[in-house]
Amino acid sequence: MRTTVRAVLAAMAITAGLAASATPAAAAPVEPREGYVATIEVLRGPPEPGEEVIPNEKFRVQLIERQDIKDAFEVLRSANFTKHINGEIVRTPSRYNPGYTWHLNPYNVAFYERSMEVCDGQPSFVTADWWNEPRFCPWHGKVVKMERVSR
Repeated sequence: MRTTVRAVLAAMAITAGLAASATPAAAAPVEPREGYVATIEVLRGPPEPGEEVIPNEKFRVQLIERQDIKDAFEVLRSANFTKHINGEIVRTPSRYNPGYTWHLNPYNVAFYERSMEVCDGQPSFVTADWWNEPRFCPWHGKVVKMERVSR
């Protein structure tokens, strides 16, 4: 009996210790219903000889931070590629990025003049099974439209 009680108490202590040390699963942030949605057109370079012309691709991203919204309007008004978006990929659909199985986390995006090449590409690349980068930063992405989001 004494051995059984000790075994049960030891098992409970181990279980409590494991539960206390376990890292809780990160909850996906709730989509905010405010800010702006930027439509970004990712331009393709000229085709190589013998390649077919592939059209540009577009995707949409929700912007909620004041600086991100300001930067997006700056890019929209600019004729040059001064800045491009760089954001954390979330592998779930969003109503703000229809037609894709992913979206950029509105809490973790920004516009930069330079980013590492590993996150450059087309929106369809992110959808592909081989894309394993945690971020997307299309260097030739141009904001072509801004829409206000309201509750």
